[in-house]
Amino acid sequence: MKGQRAIVGVGLGALFIAMLVWTTLSQTSAECEVCVTHEGRTECSTAHAATRDEAVAQAQSSACSVLSRGVTSVMTCTRTAPDRITCGD
Repeated sequence: MKGQRAIVGVGLGALFIAMLVWTTLSQTSAECEVCVTHEGRTECSTAHAATRDEAVAQAQSSACSVLSRGVTSVMTCTRTAPDRITCGD
C-alpha cells in the first residue's frame, strides 16, 4: 500500500514538473533584442516573451535598468524610442 502511494506521488510530481516546463517554454515564442541610447550611453538587451510587443518591452526595460540611475531616469528611458529592434521567432 505504501509502495503504491509512493509511486503515485512520484508520478504526479513528475507530471507537474513536465507541465510546468512545457507551459513555460510554450509562452516564449518571441525573442527580441533592443538597443537603447539614454544619457549618452547605449545598451542592448534580449528578452523572450509570448508576443513580440512583450519581448520588446521587456528587453527595453532591461536595457534601461542598466543605463538609468533612479526611478525618474528609468521612466524617461523606457519612453525613449529604441535605436534598434531585432526580433526572431
